[in-house]
Amino acid sequence: MRSPCSERPPVAYTSDARGLPCPLPLLHLARDLRRLRPGQIVELLADDPAARDDVPAWTRRSGHILLCWEAAAGYDAYYIQKRQG
Repeated sequence: MRSPCSERPPVAYTSDARGLPCPLPLLHLARDLRRLRPGQIVELLADDPAARDDVPAWTRRSGHILLCWEAAAGYDAYYIQKRQG
């Protein structure tokens, strides 16, 4: 997984998937990335422990970029940049 964020990236959209079991956080992420222009960043909030493995694997396969992540109280925040083209 990418390293923790040194600072919060500029977010175009926040996708709140807290309380949703796997694979719903990834389905929400995929849906929300379709709304964005290439290069924009979505913040995914997820408390499903599987997301720590699933989000990095999905971004590698899909071509999007996991910029960084950070742990918050009871959930993690992932910052994903939409791929170009």
